[in-house]
Amino acid sequence: MAMFKVSEKVERTWDGAQGVVREVQKNPIRQDGYLVKFNDGSENWVGEKDLRPA
Repeated sequence: MAMFKVSEKVERTWDGAQGVVREVQKNPIRQDGYLVKFNDGSENWVGEKDLRPA
């Protein structure tokens, strides 16, 4: 399972940008995704295979 520390940089694969992770929450509905909250206030549901260290 992909686990990322708060403040760890990950690649935002949906737009190619990079952000500093503020919070990662496991998706309670589908077990294969995470709600990733970035320091700039943006957030996105990301599949485990799409969430990777930058």
